[in-house]
Amino acid sequence: MPISKIKSSGIEADSVTGSSILDGTVDTADLAAGAVTSAKLDTNIDVAGTLDVTGKLTADSNLLVGSGSAVGNANANELELTNPAGSGTVGMTFNVNSGSADTGNIYWRSNAANNNIQIVGDPVSNYLAFATNGTEKMRILSSGGITFNGDTAATNALDDYEEGTWTPFLGPSGGSFTSQTGFGRYTKIGNIVHAWGYGKVTNVGSGSGGIDSFSGLPFASINDTFPAGNRSGLGTVREDQRTGYWGQLFISGGATAAAIQSPEGTQFMRAAGIATNDTFLIDLTYKTNA
Repeated sequence: MPISKIKSSGIEADSVTGSSILDGTVDTADLAAGAVTSAKLDTNIDVAGTLDVTGKLTADSNLLVGSGSAVGNANANELELTNPAGSGTVGMTFNVNSGSADTGNIYWRSNAANNNIQIVGDPVSNYLAFATNGTEKMRILSSGGITFNGDTAATNALDDYEEGTWTPFLGPSGGSFTSQTGFGRYTKIGNIVHAWGYGKVTNVGSGSGGIDSFSGLPFASINDTFPAGNRSGLGTVREDQRTGYWGQLFISGGATAAAIQSPEGTQFMRAAGIATNDTFLIDLTYKTNA
């Protein structure tokens, strides 16, 4: 007899148990839509094996996964993962659109009142925030960059960090060096660049006068409104073969070359002091718009 011909009123209570039904004898095609409701099922449904859901699994309230106690705020649209009973009340909650519109949260909680670790995603303002003990510690802004400790201002965001290499070139005040070599490294944090390296004159050639500058810096300096030539950086240079030969480095706004002066403001070195294989060490910190 087809199962559709059997009325539930004709079946005594407890006369049909799970052990009385063979695997695969009742499938979804045998059940009318809405025929099985929560009123016809026990409050708790235990599935010892795998529960496969091919459609949507919806819940009007919290969906609790695990054998521990619920640790969330009992809001709708939450998925809670709890530790097994006896292992404490630490749990993990996925919260979507609960508390504020279009905001999603992931909590790691020790109890219902504490949001020990929290990740907040806001698809309206397009930011991602991280908090501990209910206090925001870091935020990724939609415009780019990272802010800290509840600061949301884009101007305060750390928007770049990089390391790389550059090639310093020595610039004589007259003529040119036939050949030279050099190597440098830099670290850029936000808009602050720290560059260091060396330049070596391998053939003086027609170079004359003094050493005016180091060029080849990895970023142009900021063209700020400071006086004295819009200088945005300061550093030092030292001649490696002789003692007492050192100078100050200044970089003007928008430049990728640093000018060299002696501590007294005069030219760093005269032409007679430049020799083949002289090596100059450079160390410079400056500000950039990049």
